Amino acid sequence: MKGSGKYDMKGNVAFVSVLSLLQLGKQILLGTFMLTTSALVFQNYAAIAQDSSSVARIAKAITVRLETAASPGSGVLVKRDGERYTVLTAWHVVSSNRLGEELAIVTPDGEEHQLEQGSIQRIGQVDMAVLTFSSRRVYEVAPIGNIDSVAMLDPIFVAGFPLPTSAVPLRLIRILKGEVIAKPENPLPGGYQLLYSNPTLAGMSGGSVLNSKGKLVGIHGKAEKDDQISESMGKAIATRTNMAVPITYYRRSALRTSPKPLSTVLPAPNDDLVPIENNQRKVTPPGTNLIEIFEQKPTPQPKQDLPKRFEQKPTSKPNENAPVKIDNRKVVEETIVCPEGPRGISCRRNRKRVSGNIYIK
Repeated sequence: MKGSGKYDMKGNVAFVSVLSLLQLGKQILLGTFMLTTSALVFQNYAAIAQDSSSVARIAKAITVRLETAASPGSGVLVKRDGERYTVLTAWHVVSSNRLGEELAIVTPDGEEHQLEQGSIQRIGQVDMAVLTFSSRRVYEVAPIGNIDSVAMLDPIFVAGFPLPTSAVPLRLIRILKGEVIAKPENPLPGGYQLLYSNPTLAGMSGGSVLNSKGKLVGIHGKAEKDDQISESMGKAIATRTNMAVPITYYRRSALRTSPKPLSTVLPAPNDDLVPIENNQRKVTPPGTNLIEIFEQKPTPQPKQDLPKRFEQKPTSKPNENAPVKIDNRKVVEETIVCPEGPRGISCRRNRKRVSGNIYIK
């Protein structure tokens, strides 16, 4: 009995020890799981923050400020060709600008550049336009994306320069984050096809609309207006839904207006344009003035003598009493008549058979 009691006591102690170890292991596992989950969440937030920071850097580098007398707005650097830059913006920002009027483009470094006169062009019939300016400085241009890369509730970024207010008297760049809330299959009036929740302000029209990878997917245009509330209050009230024209229109326009390769435009070496005679190719010697070649008048050729059979003999009035041909078989009286007409003297022969006595005139 005593041995049995000792055995039960030892078994109870072992059982309690096992339970304690299980509790300790459970706590360790739970703590490890919580630490792992916290680490994953922290890494996710860090990745999102890093992506947002990268997008903000791109937006700041490519978005420009447009200063016009009528409607100041924003724009995006989309192309560089040597010292010439192309800016993409909203058509309603520059539509009132007349030829000869000034329009300043303020780049991210604070430099002010003047519009190249006559460079404003509307893209199709949508609320989008391009303009150009020249600068020796090197600026970053936007990486072009595609509207198909964003879907409903995807993060979206809008950058632009709002108009000054009493609280913020300067036009500072704003980079606002939101979500895509609508993407109609058919474009709305003006070409709008991307709706988002970003709280934009006046003056940001023409600014960049970027996806989570920092690629340009649209140009910010306007805010949706609540017609019922606006009518009841007598002023425009926005619904806090903003709209953009997709970059697709610019991509199509750039493809249509891209220049042909130089190999199809420039002549081949030593293929100067010179007159070719007798199907023989000629090459202009160095130092020859091509303009003088083409301005030379043809050298008059000396008048060649006509063949003898074409020579015209002077017309003279023959003797009216021409001799009569007589042979042994027939007698013919031949008369030459030369009347004088408007074209001069014209002669013809009259022949007549004579019968009876043969005689000579």
